[in-house]
Amino acid sequence: MPVRRIASITAAVFVLLPALLQARIGESFDECTERYGRHVRLSDDGKVHVFESGRFRIFIEFNGDSAEEVIYRKIPPGRDYVGKPVQLATSEIHSLLKSNFGEGEWDVAHPDLYTIAYSDPQGGWNASYSTLTGNLILLTRAAADRLAAAKQEADDNMDAAGLEGL
Repeated sequence: MPVRRIASITAAVFVLLPALLQARIGESFDECTERYGRHVRLSDDGKVHVFESGRFRIFIEFNGDSAEEVIYRKIPPGRDYVGKPVQLATSEIHSLLKSNFGEGEWDVAHPDLYTIAYSDPQGGWNASYSTLTGNLILLTRAAADRLAAAKQEADDNMDAAGLEGL
């Protein structure tokens, strides 16, 4: 394939990616189904719907009828759920952040060697990308607060249980 054609295809993918994967946070189940088609899997607890679109697998957790947590993961060759993760390019991450949260600026932090954390300076949303899993996780503030509270409760329970008998 000529280099010029490859460059054209690559440019088209980056131009179309935001249009294909935009505005997920806050959408209803019906809107997500209209955008992606019928979900391909449902978690055992019935909370997470898994959709596939293009080269992406999208995991969406709804609170009521609103998407509050969205996880993007590239589909690996063979379409397996297990195996080595396929990494997202920085341009893909930025495109997905922009399409979900708009043009605003975000703060970037590196809490560990494998994670890049993004947050809205106004406190409206959070996102993180893990190079270990290849997951880009987008959260509303309400979902992030619920996860933090659940983690704190689990940590408290672990501390209390772990100290018994010492």
